[in-house]
Amino acid sequence: MANKTNLNLYRTFLAVYETRSVRKASELTGTTHSAVSQNLKELGKQLGVALFTPLPRGMEPSSYADSLYPTIRSAIDTIDGGEKNVRTFNENTDSVIKIICTTNFAGYYLTPYIAMFRDRYPNIKFDILNKSIDDAAEWLERGATHLVLSVVPLEKFPNFGFKQIELQSFPQTFFTTAEFAKANKIEETISKEKFNTLPFLALRTVGYFVKNIKEPDIVVDMQENIIQLVAKSAGVSFGILSVAKETLGEDILVGFEVEGHKPKDATLVCAYSAKIALPKAVSAFLTLLKA
Repeated sequence: MANKTNLNLYRTFLAVYETRSVRKASELTGTTHSAVSQNLKELGKQLGVALFTPLPRGMEPSSYADSLYPTIRSAIDTIDGGEKNVRTFNENTDSVIKIICTTNFAGYYLTPYIAMFRDRYPNIKFDILNKSIDDAAEWLERGATHLVLSVVPLEKFPNFGFKQIELQSFPQTFFTTAEFAKANKIEETISKEKFNTLPFLALRTVGYFVKNIKEPDIVVDMQENIIQLVAKSAGVSFGILSVAKETLGEDILVGFEVEGHKPKDATLVCAYSAKIALPKAVSAFLTLLKA
């Protein structure tokens, strides 16, 4: 079984490497000069290499020390960051949960959970961004965000190490205003030919399911824009009808189907890195979402 090196030995190594001085390293670590020297000697013994050469005006790192430093610096920073996050949450002081939503619907879904969580932990803050699925995956990979909420599963990015949970599935349909449906004789089910005569409004991220029926006449980035345009009887759209009705009211909108094109439910997933440990506050919020 390999020896487990005491973490304090590596902290001493970092202090000496970054200051090039036993005296300054002892001040940084709050230990004596002899303790610093003894820790360096012990670490070199365990690794089987010489890490420093004493000089009249300091300590000269060896090539082994140079190659070791980036790994140890990164590891200690990760450990210190994790400890800080745990202390922050336990003390209920300021902490920020960073979330990226790849659709406006995801942000809409989050609202009651954020309110519930902040009612319990009022000092925990949230930073919510809207980004494309590609940007969201990249941010998650480099640790720039904690969670990603998306209706596009992140399995489409096999090179990234993600874990994800399914939160909820929602039925999707085509919809428009009752007024537009009456004026254009739209019934509960219409033919593809009939659909092709109607102005179609869609999000830029709309899937191939819709594009295979008809390319949108109006493309926008925000779900709010779609709802506003539909409300003006500018055409028909596609998505989660309950979200649009929540905004405009139950009596304003009606849903319909296109023959031969039954849409799948939209499943909202929450993804997080499999490589980076979640701060305690984020883990607690994720538990709330799962429940």
